[in-house]
This record gives sequence, structure tokens and C-alpha cells, in this order.
Amino acid sequence: MKRALILLALLTLMGTSLALSPAEEAKRQRELFLKQSGGVHPGELFVAMGEELYESLEGNGKTMKDCDFGKGPGVLEGAYAELPKYFKDTNRVEDLDTRVKSCLENVLGLKYDEDFGREEVVALVSYIASFSNEMPINVTLDDPQEKEMFEIGKRLWFWRAGQMDMSCAACHDRYPGRRVRLAPIRNPEQGLSDHWPAYTFSFDKMYTLENRVNFCYDSIQIPHPDFYSEPHIALALYMRFRANGNLLDVPGFTR
Repeated sequence: MKRALILLALLTLMGTSLALSPAEEAKRQRELFLKQSGGVHPGELFVAMGEELYESLEGNGKTMKDCDFGKGPGVLEGAYAELPKYFKDTNRVEDLDTRVKSCLENVLGLKYDEDFGREEVVALVSYIASFSNEMPINVTLDDPQEKEMFEIGKRLWFWRAGQMDMSCAACHDRYPGRRVRLAPIRNPEQGLSDHWPAYTFSFDKMYTLENRVNFCYDSIQIPHPDFYSEPHIALALYMRFRANGNLLDVPGFTR
């Protein structure tokens, strides 16, 4: 009898979950988690870590306020909303992950994997991105390198590879609105990149869009790109250009 009641309860919960759209289910899970945590968004803790790093890191007689993230040295408001973009000082298109790394190496003279690492980059990205929260994505293709990177990203988006013969488009353009392991499938226009960096409660960590792309590659059994590499920047530019006008929700919250 007890087992039957437990089974009935599980079936009821599953029925409630399946009755919701993927977006509604994600919202329900987020509200439930925040209620259990006293309304505290865990992503804000990582933002605070990023703020501490932003204020304390220094080198070459400079601080992170000497770094230009696209709006001028020390200006953070709205910078993330316009990334990726071309930067003259590095002569390349950069997303925020890459730009943070460039700042720490080229402006402050710090060394990756010695003076800072991936965790510090993610925290700084979370902090800087928070200054664009609720702003519309506004990625442009004004520079020739931006146009070239967009085309690379487009090719990668539709590139089928691996044992599963899969591509980004195979899921995100063909099956938007459905789910994979309870996670809603979105295409760029529906908010695929709008909520990254995001706190992922399954792992209790903060991740950026670069991490999310790597998870996707791993799930379809294709070797993922290195962090800060051209494929990451190209895919981010392609996705965020398609998402132009969408309001950012950062730090995000996801499974």
C-alpha cells in the first residue's frame, strides 16, 4: 500500500511537470529553489567574488579599471550587451571571457594558470556582465573581422560531426520548445544566450556561455573547443547577433 501511494505521488508530480511548458517548468524550478534558499540567488555570490577580484587585482602599476571592455577604460555599464566585438588593441574579436583574460595578461601583466585561472575569469565575467542586466543585446557586425567571425560561427552552428552526426542547429533550430533531460531547448531568438553567465544548481557552480557550449559538445560526443578559442568567440557572436534585442537576465539560473 505504501509503495502504491509513493508511486501515485511520483506520477502526480510527473504529470504536473509534463503539463508545463519547458519555460514554465524551468521557472517553477527556479522559484522553488529560491524559496528554499530564502530568496537568495546563489549567482550573486559569484558576482560578489568577481567584484572583489576586480577591485583587488593589479600589476604593471595598473588595475582592472584600466581595462577597456568596449565602452572605455573602467566603464562596465552596457559593455557585455555589445560583446563579442572587435578590439583594436588585440586586433581580434573577443567575447567577455577572452577579453577578461586579455586584460589580465596584457594590461596587468599577469600569467594564466599562475596568477589567475578559469575560476577567476568566470567570477570576473559574472561581475562585469551584471552591469548589463536587463539591457538589450546589441551585437554589431560593423568591422570586417566581426563579419568574418559571424560566418565562422554560422558554419559551426550547422556543422554536423561526431558519431551522432549532430550539430547545434539539429536541436536548437529544429526542436525549440522541447526538452532534453528536463532542460528546455531554445534557439538564439528564444533566449539561448541571454541568461549566461548562469548559476547551475546541479553543479553548484557559475558557468559562462563558453562552458555551456562545451557542455553541448560533450553531450553530442564531439571534442569541445579550448576556452578563449576562435570557435567559442565565433559561436557566441553568431548566437548573440541572432538574439539582438533580447533583454539580458544575468546572472542567470539554470539546472
